[in-house]
Order: sequence, then structure tokens, then C-alpha cells
Amino acid sequence: DSICFYLRSADLLTFNHNSDTIDTIGTNIHSGTSTALLTGQFINDELSLYVYSDQEIYSLTDTSQTWQYQGNVGNNPFRRFSFSASFQTQNMLYFGAVNTFTSSDAGATWNLVNQWYDYYGDVGNKLHADIPAIQSHLNSGKTEFQLISTDGGLYISNDNIATVQNISLEGLNCSQYYSTYTDRNDTNNIYAGAQDQGFQRASVDNGSILDFEQTVSGDYAHLTSSNEGTSLWFLYPGFVAYNENAKTGIWDATYNFNGLNNFWLPPMQAVPNSPNKTWLCGVNTSTSDPTIYEFTYTNGNINANTLSFDFTTLTTGNLSAISFSPINSNYCFVLTDNGEILKTTDGGNTFTKGTFTAGPSPHYFYGNSIFASKSDLGTIYIGGSGYSNSGVWVSHDTGNTFVDLANNIPSTLFYDLDGDANDSLVFAATELGPYAYVISDDQWYSIQGSSPDQVYWSVEYLDAFDKVRFGSHGRGIWDLDLVDTAGISDTTGIYPTFASSHFKAYPNPVIDELNLAFDGVQGDIQIQLYNMSGDIVVDRSYNESDLLNINIGNLATGSYIIRIKTNAFEDQKRIIKVLK
Repeated sequence: DSICFYLRSADLLTFNHNSDTIDTIGTNIHSGTSTALLTGQFINDELSLYVYSDQEIYSLTDTSQTWQYQGNVGNNPFRRFSFSASFQTQNMLYFGAVNTFTSSDAGATWNLVNQWYDYYGDVGNKLHADIPAIQSHLNSGKTEFQLISTDGGLYISNDNIATVQNISLEGLNCSQYYSTYTDRNDTNNIYAGAQDQGFQRASVDNGSILDFEQTVSGDYAHLTSSNEGTSLWFLYPGFVAYNENAKTGIWDATYNFNGLNNFWLPPMQAVPNSPNKTWLCGVNTSTSDPTIYEFTYTNGNINANTLSFDFTTLTTGNLSAISFSPINSNYCFVLTDNGEILKTTDGGNTFTKGTFTAGPSPHYFYGNSIFASKSDLGTIYIGGSGYSNSGVWVSHDTGNTFVDLANNIPSTLFYDLDGDANDSLVFAATELGPYAYVISDDQWYSIQGSSPDQVYWSVEYLDAFDKVRFGSHGRGIWDLDLVDTAGISDTTGIYPTFASSHFKAYPNPVIDELNLAFDGVQGDIQIQLYNMSGDIVVDRSYNESDLLNINIGNLATGSYIIRIKTNAFEDQKRIIKVLK
């Protein structure tokens, strides 16, 4: 309870909490030059310590007081918590690398639990690859069990990892999500592709935290549908999959595209008006030239063909993003990894290249993002790496020329873009969190609010439901609801992102009803709302109120400054007005 053991380089030291002293109890324990890890056990009043260094295991016990070389584990730890000892079984050690190993003789010999690829044949009882942590715990009966963290989920063992059980196949809500797709016809059905935790679905959205289940193991991304989610295309780093009835949560057919792609998870989009077809950015297997593959599902099978167009006549780059126009299905935009924009206006028979050649570079295994406007055929947005240049650009002439959208955005990587149906808001999933671009302001705003500080990889704007859905890479899926809070008595957690010490304005962003909350203000309250040109658009006075409601539904989308003046204070803050 009072002594902490720790390694400093190759020396072992103790810190005694009771006496507030530090002592060195071992020097030059190992000669390794890389990571050294320390673990130990205290069983039957005997202390045993173990050190990992350059794949070698050393031990120290109370009885010997001398460090002993035990053996070689033959692997490097996946993370710094990948080496641990049992609480209750003498000489039992656990080690996590790509695979998991156990030793019952203090590290002299090691046993493989299972090969990482065994997981795919038995996801419930075989460990997934990559083991960042193995830790023992005690249950209420003081009996030891182990929790094994893998990149594919959490496992439990009650027998020193001789057998394991995957407890991460359902009840999921915090996976590393690459992509989400929400059924537009029935929003209870939500599909997600995760890193290592497979293809997932939730079928009941009751307004609370949802439980997703893994229906297919692996890594899945670029979920896409052209019939509102009745059917669904998605891909693994080796094949495309098609699910004719997405609600089943599995696939009807797959097609292996190994060798066809330049990216590990190549960009893909379903073909409008042909939900059984999808286009994938790839390379020709015989020439290694860029091309677009068209996959077609028919009678339980998927066939693959390349578009006839020769992309080498336009670019030397690889195709890194693809997006059909939701307005005209003959229009499709393609971005290259050297910053060029290509487009077809005849359904893929021919392509042309715009004059713009400075687009953002892609994520190294996922590609870029393109958002084609839902209300203007000529407007498209492109996103990618923004560390040494702007990460987002917009074109209003169908991709011929672009201007950057760098106002008030930090240097970051843009994974995904989407926007509302009125061309008033663009949302971005970025390395630094969720952002919104208010077009009338020509400015980006962080909309993180109470959502976690995390990488956000995907975003969907659900037009019919006033909702923006973000998929984070490690902290689950989060919704930003654009709702009218009139009549809601408990406004806890409904923003306010721009809170001050004098008053609260919520929700923010706001659609119709803006609520203003004060803390016991006495006397007159003057409220003025300014647009960004400095014009007063609301000017009202009230007398002694703790809560006021102002309807601003008639105002245009954009940013406004609300100024409050009372006998006790004068303050102001920015609010964002959005359309339904």
C-alpha cells in the first residue's frame, strides 16, 4: 500500500509514501536500449518483480535479492501496458504484442494464446490482433480475472487467459468509426464501419445512447447508398460488399479488389438511380494507371468493370475522392492525390480537368473528401490535409476554379464534408473535432460543445431531421440536434457554447426560438440583435425576468451579435442562426 516501484533507465527505485523517501534497490538491471517495462506480484507475502527489455525477461524475488535472466519472449510489446503479472498465481505473466502470450514459469517459456487470424473464424472466443493492455482484476469474491484489450475490442478471462470471451460484440458505442450511414426512410437503422470492430448496426433509435452490434468482423469504411439506405455498399481493405437489404446487417455478395486500389480503404460511392452499382477509385492491375471500377450486383454475385475512359490523358495522380452530384446524376466529380479535379457530365463516358491543380493532399490510406452541393449544380467542396495549406476549398463553376475556405479554421486534416439542403451550412469532420462553416459569414466555427475531444472521421447531415451525425475515431457517434427548445423546461446541456457570466443564450446554433436566461436581474432589460453588417434586427425591452424567449425564425441563416444591457451589466455574445 505504501511502496511504489519504478524503473529509471536501467535502475530500479522505490518511493515510500509513509516515509517520503526514495531508494535505489537495483542498478544496471538490463542492457537494453529500447522500451523497458516493469510489472510484479505480491503473493503469500513474497514480492516478485519482472522487467522486460529488448525481448528479454528479468526477475527479482525477496528470497534472492538478485536479478535473474529468465528467458526471451521473442516479441516487442504493443503498448506500455502490454506486460503484466497475475495477482494470485505465482510466476504467471501475460504479454501482448500483435498476438498474446502467457508464461507460467516467470518468463522462461511462453505460450501463444492464438494466432491473430484465428479471430476471424471464431470472433467470440479468439483474441483479435494488437494488444495494448492486459490487466488483472478481482471480482466481488476476491477471485482474479483478466481483461485483455485488443484493437478489436475487450475480452475477459477467468483462467489466466487459457480461454477468453469477447465482450465487445454488442452494446457498442465507442468504437473507432470510419464511416456511418443512416437509413433515410427509417432512421432507427444506423450502420457504421469501424476500425477492427467490424461492420455494426443499431436498429432502434429511442433517443438515448444506442447499443450497436457487430454483425461482420474486420475494418469497414465508405458506407454508401443511392436508394436512401434500402441497400448498402461498403468495403474492407480487400473487397467490396453489397447488402441488398441493409436491415439484415450482413452482405449478400463480395468482390475481392486486392491490387485494384491505390489506397488501403479506397474512396467509393453508389451510383445514383442504380443502387446495385458503385464506383470505386482504383488502379488498373496491368498498367497501374488510375481508373474507376464499376461494381454491379446481380443475382447474388458482383461483377467488376473499369470505365472505358483513359485517365492518364488528364492526370499523373491517383484518384483520391469521388462524389456524384445529387442534382444531376450524370455529373460526377473526382479528386486526385496531386490536387487536380476531374469531372464527367455524361455519366462517365468522358472526363475533363479543371484549371485548379492545388487541391489538398489526401489522408494516406483513406483519401480525400468531396461534398457536392444539394441545391447548386456548380458548387462543390473538397477537403483533405490542411497543415501547410488550406484544407477546404469551394468551386462555384463545377470544379474549374476554386477558392479556399480558411477563415477561422486551424491547421488540421479534413476527413469528411457534408452540408444542408439550402447551401447555408457546411459541416466538417476533422482531426481536431467537429466544425461548421456558415456560408453567409464566410467563417468556420467549432461546434464541439459537450462532445468529446477526439478525431472525427465522418459526418452526415440528415436534412429531414435537423440533425448532424458525426462518427469519432474512438469515442463513438455523436449527434448535433438543430432543434427548437421552446417549451423545454430543463435546458441542461443544450449548449451554450458561448456562455458568459451574465446571461445564457441557447440553443446555439438556433433555428426559431432563442432563449435568454438571467440570474435574478432586476429592472429594465434591453435586448438588441445585430447582423454582421452592424444593423439592428431586433430591439426590445423587458422588465425583471429570469427567462425570455425571442422568435428569430424569420431571420436569415448566419451569425449575429446579441447585446444585453441592464442596470447591473452590459454584455454581448455571438449566436448562429440556422434554417430548418
